[in-house]
Amino acid sequence: APRILEEGEAVMVPGVPTQADVGTRPFWNGGVLFFTKPDGKDYQCTAAFMGQNNTLMTAAHCVRDGSTGAWYSNFNFRRAYDNGGGQSVGWKCAMAYYMWASPPNNYKYDYAFILANTTSGAGWLGLKTQIPYSTWTIGYPQNYGNNKYMYEVEGDKGPIGGGIVQMNNNPMNFGASGGAWIAELTTPHVGGNYAVGLNSFIRSSDPGKMWGPYFDSEFYSLYQKTVNNCTE
Repeated sequence: APRILEEGEAVMVPGVPTQADVGTRPFWNGGVLFFTKPDGKDYQCTAAFMGQNNTLMTAAHCVRDGSTGAWYSNFNFRRAYDNGGGQSVGWKCAMAYYMWASPPNNYKYDYAFILANTTSGAGWLGLKTQIPYSTWTIGYPQNYGNNKYMYEVEGDKGPIGGGIVQMNNNPMNFGASGGAWIAELTTPHVGGNYAVGLNSFIRSSDPGKMWGPYFDSEFYSLYQKTVNNCTE
């Protein structure tokens, strides 16, 4: 279904990121995920409430090391972050498959969930597996907004293989990792706004494209384990 535009809203140009309004649905479900790596330095990715009002979805490489499997710490999510501000959300536990790091950086498993210690102040994204749509995405990329503002872009589904999905017309880079690919994006009303993929990695040899893990039964199983207080 085509996106329904609000009065005065600009029409999106495929492949051209524009700043998203984090005060509107569904963008207010997303935000910046801050965390600390074992080197003691702080980093950031993108995440969003998904599935229910206390569960965050992001990339596995935003929660644990892709070579050693070591977990990161001090997770703090700032929903609707806009160069500061936003709802501050802490965490209870995080889940990402060990297969993400075995073999190293196994992008088929580059997804993760965080069980939050409080609920979203603005709802959550729906979820559909098997990427049944052409897609949109959100993120806080370095090359648009310098990691401080959320951007959206109209991308389209490329080839699928080896548990990886390609998105064409998505030129975002570092910082957009974990940002949801949102299908049936609609701002005026509840409904639609399904997470069907996420930003995982880019290749300098193939600009303007993003890759993400294919949401399958293993993805959904990990989500369910997170909902059940991160139990195996």
